[in-house]
Amino acid sequence: YLSLVGLIIVILGGIAVSSVTRVFILQKIRSIAVLKCVGARSLQIIAVYILQVMTLGLAGSLLGVALARGVIAAIPLALGGSTSLLAQAHYGVRWSAAAQGIGIGVLVSLLFSVVPLLQVRFIKPSLLLRDETVRRRADWLAIAAIVVVSVALVALTAWQAASLRVGVVVCAGFAGLAVVLHFAGRGLVALLAPLANSRSFPLRHAVLHLSRPGNQTRVILLAVGLGAFFIVGVRSLQASLLSEFSIQVDANAPDMFLLDVQKPQVEGVRAFLGDRSHGAGEFQLIPVMRARVVGVAGRETTLESAEDVRRSGMSIGREFTITYRDHLEPNERIVEGSFWTTPSAEPEVSVENDLATRAHLHVGDTIRLDILGRTIAPKITSLRDVEWRESRNGGFVFVFRPGVLDDAPQTWVAPMKGPATPAERARFQHDLVERFPNVSVIDFHEILETIRDVMSKVTLA
Repeated sequence: YLSLVGLIIVILGGIAVSSVTRVFILQKIRSIAVLKCVGARSLQIIAVYILQVMTLGLAGSLLGVALARGVIAAIPLALGGSTSLLAQAHYGVRWSAAAQGIGIGVLVSLLFSVVPLLQVRFIKPSLLLRDETVRRRADWLAIAAIVVVSVALVALTAWQAASLRVGVVVCAGFAGLAVVLHFAGRGLVALLAPLANSRSFPLRHAVLHLSRPGNQTRVILLAVGLGAFFIVGVRSLQASLLSEFSIQVDANAPDMFLLDVQKPQVEGVRAFLGDRSHGAGEFQLIPVMRARVVGVAGRETTLESAEDVRRSGMSIGREFTITYRDHLEPNERIVEGSFWTTPSAEPEVSVENDLATRAHLHVGDTIRLDILGRTIAPKITSLRDVEWRESRNGGFVFVFRPGVLDDAPQTWVAPMKGPATPAERARFQHDLVERFPNVSVIDFHEILETIRDVMSKVTLA
């Protein structure tokens, strides 16, 4: 997100560099003609002007780094005497980040100035004797330069986004938008052309000014259009990112989580949460354990040991948090097999459908799991589709049938609806931790509000 915002700003700056370079060449036509009269070659003149552009690009980039250092150094001052971690953190610009910013600034200045500077080749010494327009014709070198610049921009974007696909998509969208805005600018100028015959002197000359020699009308319209588009785009991207953090559920959905509830504490925590004087809403107590797959005996996948699981490269080689229950959560649905409603002494497990597809697991396969040093081999009796965006109650890959793990060592978690106001939430957490010191509390509501506040500040900046 931040890389994209920074890259957009740099590209808009590159458009300005291209426009300024084009005007600069038009202003220096006679000077270039004089240089050619005294023996200067086009390549030498282009090299001199590229050196000037890169020097200005370097100066601008250094100024940008200096501004960044100043603004970031002022963050602790803006936080005042806050005792939060934000106020205690160290703020600064790393040398690697500064070098990257300066390098990108100079590179973009170079890329966007090359094509306009190639017009130097068509300026002739005869321009000193008579006024003639620089002739434009098919220029294969300029076309090749445009291709090279485009490839370089794609590479730069891909580097910033750490994805070639993202780099290509962003640059293709950027090019398509530029073409649309270019023709929109030409259409707007053509639409206003009849006003050149207006009786109003200011209006007539304003319209004529749009088409004067060396005008920058279409370039300015392009830059303003791109700027407006990207501001709206960044705002939309912010909304999209926030929607990824914010789970759209009803008002009674859990927004607070209790972790590390020990088995002897379950009834005490249940009674505490059930006391409505604390202001808490609906809650659940869910048993959880850690497990690792150490073997599979199935229709497609057969893995004899934990080492085979690791070597397979499948997504079942990591450690999982598992649970057991006799019901499905609202964000789950069975896509194959059947879910149980009663306990059983025979080990059975329900597997999340996406992982089962990647690991080639099927209903009827047997999967061996190491749970706290004890190996259990449950039979897969169902595959579940889990909506992970609403997984605060049902976000488990492996769900066991009750009866086998009931007496195993385990801790409990409690997703719940916290009190409504910040004061009530603080008092609730204080009373809970005072009674159950080992229980950790995660306030999702506070986390989401912090994320929203940070994202809004980034977008404003």
